[in-house]
Amino acid sequence: MSRSPLLPWVLGSGLLLVSGASAWAGSWEEHRFDSGGRVPVVEVELYRGIVRFQARPPSEPVTLKVALVSYDDHRPGESIDASIRPLPKGALDLFSSPGRVQIEAPTLRDLVVVDLSAPAAAELRIHIVHYGEVTIEGALGEVEVDLFQGQVNLRDIRGPAVAHIVRDGTIRARLAPPVSDRAMALTTYEGDIVLEAPEQVAGRLQIASARGEIRNEFVTKAEGGPRAGEPILIRNAKGTIHVRPLH
Repeated sequence: MSRSPLLPWVLGSGLLLVSGASAWAGSWEEHRFDSGGRVPVVEVELYRGIVRFQARPPSEPVTLKVALVSYDDHRPGESIDASIRPLPKGALDLFSSPGRVQIEAPTLRDLVVVDLSAPAAAELRIHIVHYGEVTIEGALGEVEVDLFQGQVNLRDIRGPAVAHIVRDGTIRARLAPPVSDRAMALTTYEGDIVLEAPEQVAGRLQIASARGEIRNEFVTKAEGGPRAGEPILIRNAKGTIHVRPLH
């Protein structure tokens, strides 16, 4: 599909954003896009990054705030608020077409921080070449997350989700009812996977670990329970897989 580069309208710090506009507020670079009444597809491609998604009502635009954090000084789990700084000029590539927004910064070696909000039904496709921390909350649409190493947190997800870490990293997922009946997959080579889900998905769980530990609190139901939907695949080579009912 052909992509048209966005020519942002610079409004200046402190002014309200309008559809298809950009602004700068302190260290944050802000952008807003109108999806034109369509369910938006949002694609993010970074070398290293922290991506945080918050679901919004259907009428809300796609909004993102972008900044930079030192990779060498960052410690997972620590607040980044005091250490953010602006992106270098021209380091971020934005493309848009009706119903689609693409965010790319594949060359920056520090952590690109993307705070993203969009309608809950938006499709999210996040690819991070090296290290990433991804948190997605309240998504109803398709979610695809692909990292080389890092952390993935999926909170109150209802749509189909695929989270894959190539080397080492942790995945934590909480599925909120009603859970999509489409296939899902949570995979990492070396690291823990924790899944919390409604008991109705017990018959769909397919769990495997080559040299790790499996703690399946669904196990009795999974063996004889009904399977309403496609499989939920949970796999690693090393580390602990823990699946438990949603409380």
